[in-house]
Amino acid sequence: MISASQLAHAYVGRPAVEGCAAHEAEPCAVCGGKSTRGKPVWEFIGSSLTDQTSFCSPHSDHVCEACVYVRARFSPVVGL
Repeated sequence: MISASQLAHAYVGRPAVEGCAAHEAEPCAVCGGKSTRGKPVWEFIGSSLTDQTSFCSPHSDHVCEACVYVRARFSPVVGL
């Protein structure tokens, strides 16, 4: 299943995000969507992240590139 962040990332052309790399297929820790490219969770989580309890697949080792892109402050608001 494609998650909302993956749809938004696809809509803007799937731009590459610095620090993301290919990994074995697994669900994204944040959105739960299928992921084969992303960032390790330990690199994604910063000291200011407080919503780990909302992660859809907390057992996963990676955050998909789409979630990294959408949660970054440099991404434009899709549709506006």
